[in-house]
Amino acid sequence: MVVIFGDGMGPAVIVSFQLDQQGRIANTLAQVEVQFDGIVAPLIYVSGTQISAMVPYGVAGKSSTQIQVMYQGVASDPVQKPVATSAPGIFTADSSGIGQAAMTNANGSYNSRSNPATPGSYVTFYLTGEGQTDPPGSDGNIAAFTANVALPVTVLIAGRTAQLLYAGSAPGNVNGFAQINAVIPSDIQYGGNLPLIMQIGSVPTQTGVTLAVSGPPAPIPGTPVNVSASVNSANQIVLTWTPVDAVASRFHIERQVAGASTFSEIVVVQAPSSTYIDAGVRPGTVYQYRLRAENDYGFSQYSAVINATVPVAQLLPPSNLQAVAVSQTQINLTWNAANTNATKFHIERKSGATGTYAEITTVVATSTSYQDSTVQPNTPYTYRMRSEGTSGFSAYSNESSATTPALPLLPAPTLQGTATSASQIHLSWTTTATGIIRFRMERRLTSGVYSEIAQPTATSTSFDDSGLAATTAYLYRIRVETGAGISAYSNEITATTLALPSPPAPTLQGAATSSSQVHLSWTTTATGIIRFRLERRTTSGAYSEISQPSAVSTSFDDSGLTASTGYLYRVRVETGAGISPYSNEVTATTLQALPAAPTNLQATASSYSQVNLTWTNNAPDATAIRVESQAAGSTIFTDIGAAATLTSSGVTNLQTNTTYSFRVRAQNAAGYSGYSNAASATTLAI
Repeated sequence: MVVIFGDGMGPAVIVSFQLDQQGRIANTLAQVEVQFDGIVAPLIYVSGTQISAMVPYGVAGKSSTQIQVMYQGVASDPVQKPVATSAPGIFTADSSGIGQAAMTNANGSYNSRSNPATPGSYVTFYLTGEGQTDPPGSDGNIAAFTANVALPVTVLIAGRTAQLLYAGSAPGNVNGFAQINAVIPSDIQYGGNLPLIMQIGSVPTQTGVTLAVSGPPAPIPGTPVNVSASVNSANQIVLTWTPVDAVASRFHIERQVAGASTFSEIVVVQAPSSTYIDAGVRPGTVYQYRLRAENDYGFSQYSAVINATVPVAQLLPPSNLQAVAVSQTQINLTWNAANTNATKFHIERKSGATGTYAEITTVVATSTSYQDSTVQPNTPYTYRMRSEGTSGFSAYSNESSATTPALPLLPAPTLQGTATSASQIHLSWTTTATGIIRFRMERRLTSGVYSEIAQPTATSTSFDDSGLAATTAYLYRIRVETGAGISAYSNEITATTLALPSPPAPTLQGAATSSSQVHLSWTTTATGIIRFRLERRTTSGAYSEISQPSAVSTSFDDSGLTASTGYLYRVRVETGAGISPYSNEVTATTLQALPAAPTNLQATASSYSQVNLTWTNNAPDATAIRVESQAAGSTIFTDIGAAATLTSSGVTNLQTNTTYSFRVRAQNAAGYSGYSNAASATTLAI
């Protein structure tokens, strides 16, 4: 779950998530979409300045992803972000990301300082960023069953490894919202607000999250004192401090630029060290530092804030700037960079004698040359430079001018193109130019800008542009490059890729295998299968998706059903080309359940040869009650027939003055129940 900040990204008032027709979190909300490499993400809420979305599972395995927001058909600039296998973050009670975790105790009550958990009991808390699950997660689905976190999971409470009971999807919540059940180590000697850290794969959750545990107060380290800062000969800031006790395990040092509003942690120093050298500082900047001590049971208060500044060295501009035109489209710059004390150089350019300077690039402070290939033929350009350092900008260097040669007029090629598939367009061209070096092919969407996609060789007359989106219009133009320069653009052509064919519908079969289970199987001729989507309804209900069997699945056992109930099923197949039509609909009725066993069997002798039996019948669907007897001295019961009624029976033709044991069981179309209790009676003597 991520949050995107910007401006003009959606409606003025926040709109919260909605469910689509498939019961999933919608990926279009108030005309807003968020795409990760073109994959539309489920949306938690949207507004003009802030959007919350679930990163699609389709980015798994990638090193980076391109993010773009769409609002009312208008796209934002793309933003490139790295992708990790996990990036876990624990939800906290006040939504700040620190302090008391959003957690329940084993009895379901909220965990808090006034309601702590006990060592040896389990707690439940929640996080996001767990990465892929097993079985794999699907975008926007509300978890109906558990799916385990795929990466290794470790939970640490006060520095001790907790027993992990469960780590996976949280039923009833969107995929990507994870639930953790863990046992508080029974050997924890202290209580209070203890640190909670969880690691998924190699990535830990944020620091500062706590849970409440009962027990005597933990030995939290005291606040460091005598904090001081000085500058050494290498222009580094040296921090020193004094611990106030021996219980600290490490010290967390934070820094901010004076006037800023947020400290950031820069290092963790292991005890008993009480010194740190900060080499990542810039001269002329006022830095503020603070630190706090930590052990397995928590943090001390922050120390006093101290200031430190590295003196500023003199900042000089580059010298001896020279500009030389080397072609119609390139001017080379050189300069001297010695003793500038710069972190980077800014290069500015103007066109003609009356033009206005504008920055064209920045280069690292060790550079002494730059090739400007963004110039036009037959045009005079003037350049200047200045240094940037920690104290700001230097004065400007000397100016230097150069004029590019004129470009001979080249004939433009003639371009043709047509779509050959759902992902490819064939382009061909003719030209009368000679001395060809290469061609330069450009492409754009109907609402986009041109960018170069290929440089076909000098002898090429055609190019197949592949990897395109289906049913999408693309515009093309081409230029030819020779030793004399680059020609004007060709004519512009438009071609629309063909549509992808929908996959064929599967064929479905099904039959009940018990009173609570239906076995389903299917066949399909589709290729490139991603998954199947299986739906179910009762005879009076509406269809809902119950499972997404994997691409290699050919069957599914639907269990936990109600006995003697009719269920209807249908299935679709999902491929890279889309989702197929529904299969045929099949109906299966679960088998009748076995009857409940009779209870409260009583036996009473009524004569020297008869015993009367009565019992409680607990099976309304029973068709008969079978009676079994066992004479004294026998080791087995014998079925003596069906009872006269469903609640009583008289057993006759017995031997006089003999003890008999009896038991009964109910019968229906599904079979027999278990036995009742046994009851005994002795026939009367003559």
